[in-house]
Amino acid sequence: MKKRAAMLMVLCLLAVTISGCGQKADSQKAPDETTAKAEKSEWEDNSKEVEALKKLSLTAYPGRTIGEAFTGEYEVAEWKYKEEGGKKFLKCSFIRQEKECSLTIYQDEYENVNAAEYYAGKEKQSPEEMQKFCQELFSLGETASSENSQEFPESRVGYYSNGYWAMDLKSIDNISGTVLYDGYEYAYSPTQFACKDQGGKIIDGNTLEFSGVTITWEGDSFTLTEGMDAMIMSSMAGNNHDTEHGAGKYVKSERPKEDDQEQGTGTARSIELYAGEYNDYRWFGDNPNCPENPCMISVSNVTDTAFDFRIEQWDPSSNSFNVIFNKHTAVFTGDGTTAAYFGKEYTLNFTFPDVTTIEVSGFDPTEGISYMCNGIPGHEFS
Repeated sequence: MKKRAAMLMVLCLLAVTISGCGQKADSQKAPDETTAKAEKSEWEDNSKEVEALKKLSLTAYPGRTIGEAFTGEYEVAEWKYKEEGGKKFLKCSFIRQEKECSLTIYQDEYENVNAAEYYAGKEKQSPEEMQKFCQELFSLGETASSENSQEFPESRVGYYSNGYWAMDLKSIDNISGTVLYDGYEYAYSPTQFACKDQGGKIIDGNTLEFSGVTITWEGDSFTLTEGMDAMIMSSMAGNNHDTEHGAGKYVKSERPKEDDQEQGTGTARSIELYAGEYNDYRWFGDNPNCPENPCMISVSNVTDTAFDFRIEQWDPSSNSFNVIFNKHTAVFTGDGTTAAYFGKEYTLNFTFPDVTTIEVSGFDPTEGISYMCNGIPGHEFS
C-alpha cells in the first residue's frame, strides 16, 4: 500500500511538471515575422540595390533619405542588402558612441519603408529604443551635419527660380561628384530652357561649382550676388542676356506649366527692324573676298517683341539657295537692342549694328559675318 501510494504521488508530480512545461511553451510569443525573415536570408553586396534603397525615406519620416541620415555624423562600416518574401532589406553597420551598431530597414510589397531591428554592440535593442533612435536619426531633416559631408543631398533635385531666371536641377550623382541641370531665362520663356544638360561639380554637402562659379545652398534655396552668375542659367553665353536680374535668392518651387506661359514673352524692341533678305555683305559689288557659298538670313513676321528668321546658303552647283537653318522665332532681349533664339541644339544671338545690318553668333556658317538688306525703303545702296 505504501509503495502504491508513493508511485501515485510520483506520477502526479510528473503530470504537473509536464503540464507546466507545456503551458510555459504556449505562453512564449512567436518571433516577429519581419525580423525572422531578416535573420533567415543571407546578406549580399549588391551596390545597385543598396544605392536604390538609400534614396528612400522611412514612411514615418519622409523629410530625410536613408543615405542622407547616415552621412557625416556616423562612421559607416558597410551597407548590405537582401530580399525575402517580397520584402527588401537594407542593413547599415556603423559606429555610434564608440560601439559597433547596425540598423536594418525594409521595404514591403506596398513600398512602405520601416525599421526592422536595431543593434547597439551585440545587444538587440527594444522596439522603443529603435523608435527613439530612428526619430533622432531621421526626423532632423537636413541639418548642419551635411556641412561636413561630401555628399550633396539628392532631395535637392528640383526647380529653383528668382522670378527672372531658373535652374532645373535634374540629377545629383554623388558617386561621380557631378550634377546635371537645365537653365531658363524668363525674358524668353519660363518653360522652354535656355540651356540644356549642363554639368556642375559637387564640392561638399551644401556647395556646387558651375564653370568656376561657386554656389552655396541653404536648405532649399541659394543666393547669387553678381549678375554674371546668371550666365550659368544660359550656358555662360555672351552678354546679350538679361544679367541685370541674375542676382537674388533662388527658391525651390513648382515648375511653371506650359499652359501658364504667356504669349509674346520677349522684351519690347527698341530698334528698327524690317522684314527682308539680309545677304553676306561680301555679296554686294565686286568684292574679291566673296565666298562661293555665302549665307542669307530671311527675316519675316516682325512684331514688337519677336521676329521669324530662316538661314539659307548659296549652292553654286544648283545656282540657288538651300535652307540650312529652318524657320524659327527669335525674341528681343535685354534693353530691346538685341535678340536671341533658344533652341534644343543651338542658341543664336542677334545684334543690329544699324537699320540695314544683322549679325548672328552661335551658328558656325554665320559667325563673324555682317548681313545687309538692300530692300529697306530709304536705305537702298548699290
